[in-house]
Amino acid sequence: MEKHSGVNYKAYIKKNDEFHKTIYTYANSPLLIDLIQRLLARVNPYIYLYAMYQRDLTDAMKCHYDILSAFQMVTVKRQLRHCIAISREQSNGYCHSLS
Repeated sequence: MEKHSGVNYKAYIKKNDEFHKTIYTYANSPLLIDLIQRLLARVNPYIYLYAMYQRDLTDAMKCHYDILSAFQMVTVKRQLRHCIAISREQSNGYCHSLS
């Protein structure tokens, strides 16, 4: 993975918030989103200081890529389950028509 140094840390914090808010909207819970936004408002100054101290966001970027990979796996599993369910429905219908 490429090294992420020389970063605009304020822009990183803004994009990090957008990234996480986008994920949390899938929970469809305004209360959860509000709670997380309040938590991020308190935590972001520490994230900013840590990023400035580290001067390297490679680990943070890897975590974000891992999150996206996990979502992709969940999506693939859901699609496979849906395909299996459709196949079962179709095969059940076919078997009943033979009876």
